Amino acid sequence: DPDGGPWPLFISDHLPLFSRHGLNCPRMMVPHAAPNPSPGEPFPLTAMQRAMLADALLHPGRGNDIEQVVLTLPEEIDSQSLRSAWAATLARHDALRLTFAWTDGEPSQQVQPTAEPAWAELDWSDTSDATADSRLDQWLREDRRRGFDLGNGTPQRHTLIRRGPTDFVLVWTFHHLLLDGRAIPVVLQEVFEGPPAGPLDAPSFVRYAQAAA
Repeated sequence: DPDGGPWPLFISDHLPLFSRHGLNCPRMMVPHAAPNPSPGEPFPLTAMQRAMLADALLHPGRGNDIEQVVLTLPEEIDSQSLRSAWAATLARHDALRLTFAWTDGEPSQQVQPTAEPAWAELDWSDTSDATADSRLDQWLREDRRRGFDLGNGTPQRHTLIRRGPTDFVLVWTFHHLLLDGRAIPVVLQEVFEGPPAGPLDAPSFVRYAQAAA
């Protein structure tokens, strides 16, 4: 990217659509762990997280570690149901409820007991397709430059853009501190289809981070 940050990840027709038509796709199974530890206690960052935090502090405003997943949804979307599905996925995965702070002079993270999606909706239905595409490109650049205040809440947000009655774009923006690319399909699978059958508790990021520290 000319601005030095990562390219957005565009996803379209190979995803199930969260629409009124209830489309499905093959389920991705996720291994399960024992129940997660109680949230609230600070714990250290992993080595990779420390490197990302150092980069964010050294280069504020560049968006080097800001990830954007752009989903094209060519269906009529029930925005409230979609938002509720994201909330359920945040509740299931502790890594999606992380907040960051400094504890005794060292960076730390903790899992919040609850989290609601930072949700926004935009209506671009009054613009042409060509104008909407250009507008989206510009909006994505500005969204990435906006970044996150790592001392204020979980660094992720969701923006649902209406371009027509059956033309929506969902942008999931998050800091790389939360998760890497391998986790993206797992999260999206659960949002758009629901969690896999089996135990209710997802694998614990807290346990992974404690083991890796």
